[in-house]
Amino acid sequence: MNQQFPALEITNYTTLPEAEAVLVTGSTGFLGAYLLREMMDVTRADIYCLVRAMNQADGLARIIDNMESYSLETRDVADRIHVVCGDVALPHLGMSDEVWDSLCGEVDIVFHGAARMNWIESFKNLEPINVGGTTNAIEFVNTGKQKTLQFVSTTGVYMSMDVPELGYLNKNQPLEKYGRHVIGYLKSKWVAERTVRAAIAGGVPGTIHRPSFILGDVGSGFIPEGDLTKLFLKACLEARAVPDLKLFIDAVPVDVVARAIVNVASRRGQNGRAYNLSQPAEFNVSELSNISRDPLVRFELLPLDVWLDRLRDLPVSEAIRIMLLFGWPVPGAPEGLITYFSEVDLDPANVDIDEALEGSGMLPPSHSPETLDLYLASILSKPAILNAESPSP
Repeated sequence: MNQQFPALEITNYTTLPEAEAVLVTGSTGFLGAYLLREMMDVTRADIYCLVRAMNQADGLARIIDNMESYSLETRDVADRIHVVCGDVALPHLGMSDEVWDSLCGEVDIVFHGAARMNWIESFKNLEPINVGGTTNAIEFVNTGKQKTLQFVSTTGVYMSMDVPELGYLNKNQPLEKYGRHVIGYLKSKWVAERTVRAAIAGGVPGTIHRPSFILGDVGSGFIPEGDLTKLFLKACLEARAVPDLKLFIDAVPVDVVARAIVNVASRRGQNGRAYNLSQPAEFNVSELSNISRDPLVRFELLPLDVWLDRLRDLPVSEAIRIMLLFGWPVPGAPEGLITYFSEVDLDPANVDIDEALEGSGMLPPSHSPETLDLYLASILSKPAILNAESPSP
């Protein structure tokens, strides 16, 4: 059974098929594109998308370009989508007073997924968008007509220094206990989710969705820029080496996440629930040394400390910078966060992806060496990596 936290009994919880108008933030993002496509297939509601744009035409072009970049159907977008120029970090979501007043009285459901993801920025820099934007979205939900809030969080809210002691995704532990985050982005999402939980406990009808790392749709091999899985694989490719380390991969294809969120939002009785949209699988990183089918790529298997030294000797890239950050000693984790998080404990009962997809006609694919090889092949398609010389051992 998925996690439920204290919330007031709500009788007017609006489901997606019942809605006449929906507001979406984050529609020009990776998950946002798939959510829009999935949503348009489920509801005939007017869909308003908050977009940072000079005008509505510019905003619509951004939405369509984003969807087309992932080969999603866009023929009906211009007829179904209404662009609202604004910014989640601004008061009233950056809307004019007239638009704010109108939409506050019209919208039934808010899907709030807008956030800035950056692994090296500080909490202070990310707070205005990730926390302030969430506070502004809650204000919108509470103004005028009572609305239902569908909030996109992340399983990363659990990835604090408390994980080895409390366990990963442990629904038997209060989220408040997972407060010692080293990464500013994860801290900002943890604070934002606590803000949403407080609003729901105070009477706002809503559901929380926590995707893990989001990969490309089933069979594509695509991984979005900035994803930790991609950064790790890129660092291995640049070093032509992998660390001898046992980790677990927790990643779900984007179309599975979108289907799960829309499926839950279409059900009754979801108020005060939090779904861990996760698919963890233990994986020995050393298997990467033999996994690639590409004859140009051979991985050397190195102890973690030697692998990190190899990265330090290479030209600095984003992937190397982030991996070195996770390998750097921090208070409480003298061997670095990579080693620290490799010791996490996970109970499969804390994973809700199957329940979220129940009745949707979709199941998450299983992790396999072939899946990882598919993602490696996607990254290897970039000539700059293929042509890079292997470093000397």
